[in-house]
Amino acid sequence: DDVHGLLESILQDAVQLVQAPGGHIGLLDESGKSLVVRHVTGDEKFLYMHSRPADRGMTGEVCRSGDFVLVEDYRHFSDRISEPEYDRLRTSLMVPLKQRNEIKGVLAANWQDEVHSVTQDDIEIFQQFGLLASIALERANASAQIACQNQLLQKLAETTASLGNELNLNKVLQNILDQAMSFIGIPHGFIALSEQEGRQVYIQCGAGRYEPLMGKSVRLDGKGLIADVLRTGRPMIINDYANWSRRLEGELF
Repeated sequence: DDVHGLLESILQDAVQLVQAPGGHIGLLDESGKSLVVRHVTGDEKFLYMHSRPADRGMTGEVCRSGDFVLVEDYRHFSDRISEPEYDRLRTSLMVPLKQRNEIKGVLAANWQDEVHSVTQDDIEIFQQFGLLASIALERANASAQIACQNQLLQKLAETTASLGNELNLNKVLQNILDQAMSFIGIPHGFIALSEQEGRQVYIQCGAGRYEPLMGKSVRLDGKGLIADVLRTGRPMIINDYANWSRRLEGELF
């Protein structure tokens, strides 16, 4: 796509201007724990789609400092990665790619076999290309968000139109649940209605693993994500529900 081509061009121009034989752009995955090499040039094509922990090596140094890292001789780098593909690496310059001050990836220029002298001008030029790559990623993210919002609005319009003449509450809520699950891309979900002033909920409709709960009431006793949402009136996200201290008991929760 356009962003892919732009990042490829930025990488090639950056590496050429600092006279490096190779380089790459690596992007953090959604968890932020791994860096995947998405773009390569020169003698580093073997690194394409290579994944490594984001807290190791030069990437780890960049992520921790938020600034560029220059290693003159990688053989003597204290946090070097001892893997065969790095045996020939000598000099390496790496700068962070940021979005809203959060590191999303790195831009790197590398020299193999012989130590290379990198000047302050080289560093400053390379940092400017890192800024360009960051802007490209930011614009790509903004475009993706706009496309997602437009898709959501279209889904909502379709749902509203299909429910205009529907009087059956179960069908209305099931349709809304199905549309929401389809849009997000998840296989399980339910809609629960508050009962007894929030002390329990009635599972009005469900899908996936929650389908057996349809038509049943579930006691909350102030526990669980449902109880917190009912109490605060706000959306909530729990990233590790299995180990959450306030989770409801039971296999389905």
